[in-house]
Amino acid sequence: MSHSTLIFCLVLFSFLFARPVAAFGAGEVPQGHKLDGHFWRHGDFSQVLMQLPVSFITMVGFTEMQRRVVYFGNWLREYSQFLDVTCLTHAPENVLRGVVSALGFREFGLATGEFDVTRKRLGVYQHVQHIDNPKGYSDQARATDNRLRGPINPRELDIDPETGMKSYIAKRGQGWDTSADYIRLVYGAIAEQETVLDAIAKLGLFPRCFVRAPGSLCFSLHLLPATSYISAKT
Repeated sequence: MSHSTLIFCLVLFSFLFARPVAAFGAGEVPQGHKLDGHFWRHGDFSQVLMQLPVSFITMVGFTEMQRRVVYFGNWLREYSQFLDVTCLTHAPENVLRGVVSALGFREFGLATGEFDVTRKRLGVYQHVQHIDNPKGYSDQARATDNRLRGPINPRELDIDPETGMKSYIAKRGQGWDTSADYIRLVYGAIAEQETVLDAIAKLGLFPRCFVRAPGSLCFSLHLLPATSYISAKT
């Protein structure tokens, strides 16, 4: 099975077995805890990987380390919110990233290699990744960090009649970045690496760079159903 097909299966399984929940946040709910099954966090999605094989041909499963790296990709997107206009105005980027790195060490027990919180991996807050309504966001954000989003186009806040969602989510090709664009971009980047990844897999390796990327992708995908519904109502 190809790696891109594997990602599709992971996403499909996530939606097929989804249940209503009372709350949602960062981290993981310990198995056996009284809130387990009622209070879900981002890290709980990676638990699904323990039930799925890396390959449906060999039926070799994900290791615990691979599962953790998947969640690290997800976790980075959660904590990228820390690098936004307010915090960046009062503290240098490297200091804020150092704080996130310390939190990462506390969460994963590692802060080097695949768990190194680099500038590129962490990035900055992007509303398209979190599928957040950009209404009221600073028009001068890029003066603080040029990686932040630019001024809002009022049409981004309109409901797109073709999708039933706000235009900043899925109305592509209008001159602004959408969450749909981001999801396609990440998925496409993973798919383009497929040939290289297949060659590496033949050597008996499973590169962690590939494992981390689906975590970033799933961060947005599992927010999409709830966030798009809420945005259409506001």
